[in-house]
Amino acid sequence: MDVKPATLCRFGAWGQIGTTALAVAFWYFGMTNGLLASCVGYLLVTMGGIAGIARTESAIVGPLVYPFIVPGVVPLYYVATR
Repeated sequence: MDVKPATLCRFGAWGQIGTTALAVAFWYFGMTNGLLASCVGYLLVTMGGIAGIARTESAIVGPLVYPFIVPGVVPLYYVATR
């Protein structure tokens, strides 16, 4: 299956926003298992977003992963480049 880099980047951007909102809701209501599941989901969508960004950019300089783990950086990248 051939997925376009823009699709992966969009998935990572909206996924970070959605999983962060879910994590806040689960934390507020004291649902520990939901919070942990949100954290795992956040990691998965972040990796998808990073893969999309890495495929989009032709020359990668320096460590790519670190800034995009911070909540909101993948959505900011997505909005800035579209």
